[in-house]
Amino acid sequence: MLREVGCETNDTFRLQRLGKISSNHSRPIRISGLNDTHRSDILRRSKSLRLIKRFNKVYINADLTPLQQRESKSLREELSRRRAAGEEDLIIFRGKITSRNQNFQ
Repeated sequence: MLREVGCETNDTFRLQRLGKISSNHSRPIRISGLNDTHRSDILRRSKSLRLIKRFNKVYINADLTPLQQRESKSLREELSRRRAAGEEDLIIFRGKITSRNQNFQ
């Protein structure tokens, strides 16, 4: 998978399945032991996995602290409420909800 996004590495890293085994859903995998450069490259290029058919349901996210998880959830809920109220073209960018067009000006 790392090869597919152009992030090959000779570094030693560890893969670990998280959570309990269940037939209802797949379990996340934690990758540890990568240096910061490779970690950043993988996170930056992870969206390109969706273009590859066999990885189109694979998502790579940074590990967040509990506080970051709560803040992220709160932002996603607010974004959902605002979209339901009719506001269009909104995204979460750098920890804030903003219009998609404002980010590129």
